[in-house]
Amino acid sequence: MDHDRQQPNRNILISILGLAAVYYLVAYLGLLIAITPGFASPIWPAAGVALAALLLYGNRLWPGVLLGSMLINLPESLQIADFSIWQSLLFCSSIALGSSLQALLGCFLIRRAVDINSGLVEARSVILFLGLGGPLASLVSASWGIASLALAGLIDSDQIAYNWITWWSGDCLGVLFVMPLVFIFCARPRSFWAPRKIQVAVPLVVTLATIVVIFQMVSQQRSEQIETEFRGQAAILGEVVQDKVSRNFEVLYSLQQLFATADSVNRQQFKKYVERALNRNPSIYAFSWNPVVSKVDRESFEQSMRLQDFSDFTFSERNSSGSLQVAGQRPNYVVIEYIEPLQDNLEVLGYDIYSNADRRTAVDLAYAGQDLIGTAPIDLIQHQESQAGVLFMLPVFGYSPHTTIVAADSDLPDGMVVGVYRALNLLYEGVAETSLTNVYIRLLDISDAANPLPLASLRDRKGLSESRFDVAEADLIDGAMQWQRILHFGNRSWKLEVIAQQDYLVARRDWVAWFIIILSLLFSALLGSFLLILSGRTMLDQQRANLLAAEIIEREKIEVALQSANKSLQKIAGTDLLTQIANRRAIESYGSKLDSELRRFNTGYSILMIDIDHFKSINDRWGHETGDLVLKAFVKRIQGALRDIDFFGRWGGEEFIILVKNTPLAEAAGFGERLCHLIADSDFETVGRMTVSIGAAEHVDGEVNSDVILRADRALYRAKHTGRNCVEVDQLESKVV
Repeated sequence: MDHDRQQPNRNILISILGLAAVYYLVAYLGLLIAITPGFASPIWPAAGVALAALLLYGNRLWPGVLLGSMLINLPESLQIADFSIWQSLLFCSSIALGSSLQALLGCFLIRRAVDINSGLVEARSVILFLGLGGPLASLVSASWGIASLALAGLIDSDQIAYNWITWWSGDCLGVLFVMPLVFIFCARPRSFWAPRKIQVAVPLVVTLATIVVIFQMVSQQRSEQIETEFRGQAAILGEVVQDKVSRNFEVLYSLQQLFATADSVNRQQFKKYVERALNRNPSIYAFSWNPVVSKVDRESFEQSMRLQDFSDFTFSERNSSGSLQVAGQRPNYVVIEYIEPLQDNLEVLGYDIYSNADRRTAVDLAYAGQDLIGTAPIDLIQHQESQAGVLFMLPVFGYSPHTTIVAADSDLPDGMVVGVYRALNLLYEGVAETSLTNVYIRLLDISDAANPLPLASLRDRKGLSESRFDVAEADLIDGAMQWQRILHFGNRSWKLEVIAQQDYLVARRDWVAWFIIILSLLFSALLGSFLLILSGRTMLDQQRANLLAAEIIEREKIEVALQSANKSLQKIAGTDLLTQIANRRAIESYGSKLDSELRRFNTGYSILMIDIDHFKSINDRWGHETGDLVLKAFVKRIQGALRDIDFFGRWGGEEFIILVKNTPLAEAAGFGERLCHLIADSDFETVGRMTVSIGAAEHVDGEVNSDVILRADRALYRAKHTGRNCVEVDQLESKVV
């Protein structure tokens, strides 16, 4: 008796383990067609396997769904940085529980509404079978899973809607696609299901395979486009950083020449000489003149500076704690006499850069090579933040207005001109000239290859922010895409690295490709439903009368669906894909409608033709992606000013048309003037201000809509040539007396 009880239990356990293995395998195949980035698959076939298994073999197998889902989610859960092993297990268990509850609910709903043992030969049974198990039951796992992700802090609030739709649609399509296939090969009675292998299964499998191949091709092409864009923008950043630093060196060489050839240079002259460069280059923290002063001349030099309104002036150096103190006695000093901007750097006047090992090494190297020398990354005395600074200096010979006596054994020039740079500001400047977002950027000094030193780093996620150097090397290697370049400045070598974060790919999702795939899969699922219905009808020859009535009803439903689809297609055909307003075809159609109303009711209308001024320069300077964003923003501003009776559409490129019904020319022109002011007063992100030119014309007797548009276009042409940002009208007397 005990053996008899154990045998069913053993069979159930084997079935549960078998279902877990099948679930894992099918889920893994689903991940292979996941849309980059991450694991957002357009179809999740495991959901269909889970529901079909419970329907065919009983609810007792639900632990197999739980176990299979845990196994497929566990590797990703273990990789969550902030989770312990137990937290990872709890998280993937929560996701798996949602999948199990979804299968149980779908099984409950279908069994209450459909007799699955009847072979699903009726259209109603097929619709309820797929509808309850797909769109309705799939609400469970999507809602449960997204709630788990949100509570775990793994997705932001603004990502919840997208991820929920992705999850729901993947499970829904998985059920609609896979559940019929499982029933065709496993369900009873076989007399109903076996004939459908050719009629239903083969078309479904062929369609799915075709869609997957097309998707992989589109996905690969999109990935290559994203990588090309990333590397292009990163290269621009490298060029900007290289160019900005190199151009700033010209100021140092000019200063060197100024001091080497002038009898004397006073503080005002120095300020005027460097002021423009400082204003134009935020990455330059300061320029300074550091004369070499001997111990003999120290007192007289300090006294001279005190007489120049620097009453507390003295030679200074840093103590062991980093604070400034009076400099000790040395044969020679290289002190800061002039520095600009002065107010931000008063505390370092008199600082002896020769008192610091890194700065002293750079001074000695500059003298030895008599050329530009840079320091390793240093902490600026006057800048208490974590941002690293770099000094680039040039030696000056033949300038000694202070009659400085340098020690006989000194290997020093007469002074040094020094440029003080902040590396983080340099990155901010560089990024501002690119469209890089959601990236990690870091700058290293690799002059000593064995000991690379951090200069600056940025992480851009919802806005640029300084990033500490706490990102492990392994984390950088695991980045989706990486780019680097070695920059050479004098004796220093810097390495610039740009790493694309996950959000970089998220921000560049190919929405068009996504919706094409979803619509394709939905069509295929509907095809499967249709084939199931059609194949079931052929099995009911003995009920021809009832079947004929059912066919009529079903065809009427299909016809309604086709009519609805045609209406949707007509709407799409009349909509501009970029701005989601009427396109040229819709404008011409509406114009013909106005002409008909005019002939019947003797109404009138005017036309405003709008053109964005200098739009080509926006595309040339910021790229077509930015140009598209500007067009969308422009359309939103115009829509906000329209009346309910106005018809607004995109004529082509940067040209738009407004058909103003029952509006005379003077009133239409006034409306156009208000639109000019509205756009001129608006600030468009990235490109700033812009203007529009408008041509206005009113319909007169004897004209058709295309004639009015042509006259409005001529008026627009005049507006473009009379200064832009204005409205020109085209007045025409009636053609018919």
